[in-house]
Amino acid sequence: MTFDVNMIYGGLLVIFTVAFLYRYRRNQIRNHHARELSSMKLEPLDTAEKVANDKLIVVSNITQEQLQHVLIAFCEARNDEIITVWPEMVIANDLRLAVVFPYDVSYEVFCELLNYIVYPINIAAEPIAIGWATYPTDEAALPKEMFDTPMMIFVPEEDQNYSQFFMVNSSGIGCHQQLLDPTGYKVHPKPEEPYMQPPFDSTDVDGWVKQRVAIVDRK
Repeated sequence: MTFDVNMIYGGLLVIFTVAFLYRYRRNQIRNHHARELSSMKLEPLDTAEKVANDKLIVVSNITQEQLQHVLIAFCEARNDEIITVWPEMVIANDLRLAVVFPYDVSYEVFCELLNYIVYPINIAAEPIAIGWATYPTDEAALPKEMFDTPMMIFVPEEDQNYSQFFMVNSSGIGCHQQLLDPTGYKVHPKPEEPYMQPPFDSTDVDGWVKQRVAIVDRK
């Protein structure tokens, strides 16, 4: 019996150690990426008037308080000098969590935020986030195959460097892209993951909202 108990404790110790090292390594890489991304120069966001847009991120496997913390931390880092992102957390009628962008958001920042949600720093959660968006041809980092077409954007399960994305458009074309090297993307004419319609209409948030949570304070 003692041998069996020791084996169990030993196995648990190995599991906890591996989990700790994995999270520590992930946070190291994530912090490095965050520093690189925060150094990217972006145009200030126009917050004079709200802009109708289809940008949406639906998040699961995370609490409301955790997601709010992640969004605030991201905005504090991203909006240090100028406002470049203004997300709003929305709790849907079915209690699902989502992020919308009342003043729109650039492609780079949208993908950066999605990545930040999936790999949160100092949060004991493994969130799942899926984004939907349509962008025009003037987004320099956007693959040309994705111009002017609805996209579903997510982090692939096989991600190992914590900066990868996969996107599938409504025509069934996929692209694999690196956040830190957007020009080196790969096109997949027949992606494994099909495009799915967003569960909510971000242009009509009032139709499905239960609660709005402000993230950025207007000063």
